[in-house]
Amino acid sequence: MAAIEKMNKKTDGTAIETCIAEEGMRQWGYSQENHVYSEERILLDYIRNGDVNGLNLYFEQEHRMRFPVVLKDVKRNWEYMCVVSVSLMARAAIEGGLTSGESFLINDAYLKRISVTKDISKFRELYFEAAHYFATQVNERKGKEYVNPVVNLCRKYIISHRTKKISLSEVASFANISPAHLCHLFKEYEGITITEYILNEKIDAACNMLKYADCSICEISVYLGFSSVSYFSRCFKKRKGESPKEYRKQNHFADFTFEQYQE
Repeated sequence: MAAIEKMNKKTDGTAIETCIAEEGMRQWGYSQENHVYSEERILLDYIRNGDVNGLNLYFEQEHRMRFPVVLKDVKRNWEYMCVVSVSLMARAAIEGGLTSGESFLINDAYLKRISVTKDISKFRELYFEAAHYFATQVNERKGKEYVNPVVNLCRKYIISHRTKKISLSEVASFANISPAHLCHLFKEYEGITITEYILNEKIDAACNMLKYADCSICEISVYLGFSSVSYFSRCFKKRKGESPKEYRKQNHFADFTFEQYQE
């Protein structure tokens, strides 16, 4: 009870009200103009709707990217604003159809990159890149929406559980249909078997990890639920035409390393 009373005394509003007043005067003195909520909604709507072309046109209007200057340290100011913006983008993407697991994973990857960025111009690039990536992912997801609700339900289940070993019977039980019927539906709507679909989702996830993460190929294999590294490598090469090692060598994001993140 004493702790609650102490907390209430600390949050009486006086301190923050003083800060708000001072910040208002500072922004007025510097004729600083913040972005407005309607502009923020426009940006997030493009992401929510997966409208990549609309987003590109939006970004051609340079004045629309107006971050408030609240810190004397310009680099930290940009870093904070990018963190907030990417977090809002992630939530818009969830509303657009991505699972929370997918969207927050993308969010965390961008926050990690933001945390090791030292060049102010790079923050701007990451801001644009994140918005475009979220919008593209939503666009691709909407493009794969099918008339059959069972297929949609199973696709979301597979995506949410792609780091685990997933069996046909498990997915069929989740969808409350027979394994045979589920196989028929996936063959009809996806053009491939459900086993192939599960493997494709895992390999797509592996591609992102090979591009942006520093974990070993063995760790990726274990993380995505493959029985062995050799089986993972065979599946990967069959779908991508090259080994995981070769793919990483050609596509790894060289500007970001785990060692940098630890500094």
